[in-house]
This record gives sequence, structure tokens and C-alpha cells, in this order.
Amino acid sequence: MKKILFIAFLFSQIYSYSQEKKLIILDENNNQPVEYCSVSVIGKDRGEYSDSKGLVKINSNESDSLLISHILYNEVKIKFKTIKDTIWLSQKNQFLDEVVISSSKDFNEWSKERKEKHQWNIQPKTEFSVFFEKNKDIQTLSKIRFPIENLIELKSENIHRAIFRLILYSNDKGKIGEKINTENIIYSLSDESKSIIFDLGEIYKIPKEGVFLGIEFIGFEDLNKSILENERNNYIKLSFASTKSSKTFYSNKFINNGKWSLLEKNTSVFPFKLKTGLSLIFAYK
Repeated sequence: MKKILFIAFLFSQIYSYSQEKKLIILDENNNQPVEYCSVSVIGKDRGEYSDSKGLVKINSNESDSLLISHILYNEVKIKFKTIKDTIWLSQKNQFLDEVVISSSKDFNEWSKERKEKHQWNIQPKTEFSVFFEKNKDIQTLSKIRFPIENLIELKSENIHRAIFRLILYSNDKGKIGEKINTENIIYSLSDESKSIIFDLGEIYKIPKEGVFLGIEFIGFEDLNKSILENERNNYIKLSFASTKSSKTFYSNKFINNGKWSLLEKNTSVFPFKLKTGLSLIFAYK
């Protein structure tokens, strides 16, 4: 009996200190929702994204702190217990050298894709990033395409579309550096899509040291454009090529502070060892 009472007391304490809050994240200048914003519980290896309406549900303890981040906004750290229902973000000042330029060259043809392909799963809340090297024949980018397995249907009646984001990173001596986007580049994948295609909007000049192209899988949305919370068993298959020297990295966005791991032979990223390095396949123009 005492044991039962103790367990009941323990659960009552957990319930009293853990609660769910529904928050909205807004731009402090115009009060517009900030879509697909990352909200992580600091030190707890978990987090969520705001949806297209800026809404997000977070379950946490009063003693926890949240880190709110977005590619176009300054990061905010805030105590969970002090949050009521609204978080305001301030926009970053974007001053980037030699990233966006105009060009008279007309890019009509996609580059050729490698024929040898392996399919690999990308789940919500994860990201792959591949190095794009500048050379004399490749100076600029306007669109980037990642081929996927031809989907007949997304394997859930609740899923309407899958949301992906393109992130450009600087090259820091062969490793992923700072984010250099000046736009929030989003692609909505339907069940009939054969590729994930990002339109950069402008012609991007590739820095002389190259650039990393990151494809972040935010998650699945329903017909109301709300992010589905329990769909990690569904996934999209990207295409990879075997390579001796990999320049593709993987990150679980809310685990271990989003640490990057190289997809090289014998990597410990997955529960099994890769027999070769993997390089994410993409096309461009």
C-alpha cells in the first residue's frame, strides 16, 4: 500500500511540474507569424517546429529553458515558466559578401545526375548537407534539385504534404560553417513529386571556397497546415552515391545540439556500419 501511495505521489509531482503550452511566434516588427521556427528544450534533446501559422506545442518542466531559432531571426533563450502564449523575434541584419548577384547567363538545363544510386531515408527533424565545390564551369546557382523515390502516396491518410528547407552554409576548412541564407527557402512535397526542387529566387554566386547545401526535413503537415507530431515512422527516400571520400554530413536537429556527423565508412551515426562513404545526389542549374 505504501508503495502504491509513493508511486501516486511521484506521478502527482511530475504532473505538477510538467505542462504543455501552446505558443505563437511572431515577428516583433510586423506581428506576422514566424513559420517553421525551431523550438528546442535546452539540455533535453527534444524540440518542435512552429507550423505555417507560427503555432507550436511544447511540453516541458517549469525549470526548463527554451532556445528559439530561425534562419532569418536572432536566437532567443527564455525560461519556460515565464512564457505566457507569445514569443517575439527580431530580424537579423543580413550583410553578406559575394553571395547574391545578378547574372546575364540563362540557366535552362539541369546538370546530369549520377546513375548509380542508393536510397536512404530522411525522417522529420533531420538534415543532410552536401558540399558543392566551385570550379571554372560552375560559378552560380539558381535552382537545386534532390531526386527522391517516386512516391505513389504518403503512407498516412493524415499527411497532406512534407515540408523541406534549404540552408546554405559556408565552408569552414572542409566542415560546415555559418548559415548564409538571406531567404527562408521552403519546398512543399506532394505525394506525386519525383524531386525536391528549391528555387533560390536570385542567382547565387558560389564563394571561391565552395558552399554546403543543407536539406532540412521539418516534418509532415495535414490539410490545415499543422505539423503532425507523431509521424516519425513515415519518411522520404533521398538518393545517395557510394564514395571513398564523403563530403556529406548528417544532423538530428534536436539531438546532441544538432551535431554534424560525416557519412564516411564505419561511421557511428547509424546503428550499423557503412561499408563505404555516402554522398547526397543533387542536380543544379
